Amino acid sequence: MTKFMEVEIRISTPWVYKPVLDLIFLVLPGALSVIVIAWAKYFNLVDFENFSYFWLVPILLLDASHFWSTIFRTYLSLEGTKNFKKVMIWSPIVCYFACAICYFIDPIIFWRLFGYFALYHLMRQQDGLLRVLSRKDEMGGGKKFDIFCIQAFVLLPILYWHFTPRSFFWFDESLLMIYHSPLLSQIVLNLMFGLLGVYLLKVLLEIIKKRKVNLGTISLVLSTFVTWYFGVIYYNSDTIFSITNIVAHGVPYLYIIFVSTYSTQFKSSFKFVEYFYSSSFLVAIIFFCLVLLGLSYFEEFLWDILLWKNTRNFLVEVKPIILTEAWLVVLVPLLALPKMTHYLIDGFIWKGRIRPKGFRF
Repeated sequence: MTKFMEVEIRISTPWVYKPVLDLIFLVLPGALSVIVIAWAKYFNLVDFENFSYFWLVPILLLDASHFWSTIFRTYLSLEGTKNFKKVMIWSPIVCYFACAICYFIDPIIFWRLFGYFALYHLMRQQDGLLRVLSRKDEMGGGKKFDIFCIQAFVLLPILYWHFTPRSFFWFDESLLMIYHSPLLSQIVLNLMFGLLGVYLLKVLLEIIKKRKVNLGTISLVLSTFVTWYFGVIYYNSDTIFSITNIVAHGVPYLYIIFVSTYSTQFKSSFKFVEYFYSSSFLVAIIFFCLVLLGLSYFEEFLWDILLWKNTRNFLVEVKPIILTEAWLVVLVPLLALPKMTHYLIDGFIWKGRIRPKGFRF
């Protein structure tokens, strides 16, 4: 409850866990990353063009880890296995053969579909979080407009990226279908800021009319705007784009996976998983992080020695393996399987009935 111009305004957000933690880890990570980057650039604290810790922090600890974190809601959970058994079986099979067929036809087709599927997944996560934070609101015009805005604040910067070549790329340099057009770029910018103005006006009118505010949804929509505008449009930097994108997507996902699965009653077919993950909060979160870090490191190691031919990020010297094109058709889809399965299965697992005791999600 707060006061604005001597009028009592009620905060109506149905939080997932706890308001402060939800704001920091679920709603605002992207915007907070932009603030930290702006601060670091202003005081020349970090050379973002030669960021030596880039692979370790955003890539390994957040990006790769968040793909693997899905297993705590599915393959490692007895309740998850019960609820999602069918999708857990057919998703990796479909993903692998679809990827293999695309890569066999043309690697460019594979990378392009892979990349656009990933971009769609990023937009859908913001959409999904908005629906979670507004789950007690009726699906009226106001909520539909919020959904439209949060989707647009992801899609419009991507359109701008298509019309204005950036000094960074998505998965592969030839992936996005770039069409250089200053006119279309300006139209996209005008649409984006125009929509932001309409959204802010809509929020103000709702506060005046209803005397309540959904702090979670408002913060999420504005954070999405800030993250994608500065990450894609304002800063023309590969490192900054990657950091803002990975933080905005990875941190909320890791957070919501943990708070929706951790429980002292957690059950698993793997007894060591059950033992550690149903222990105290501290033991569980350390176990959670170590499992994801180990799997992520192994996956990135395979990507580097088999495809990227880059082992500078590893503690041991390993000679890259040179593979024929026939082997790549088999192995690249296999390497992409954790990500693709995550993209596909994620559309199903949040519709399940997992509601651990102690959490309100």
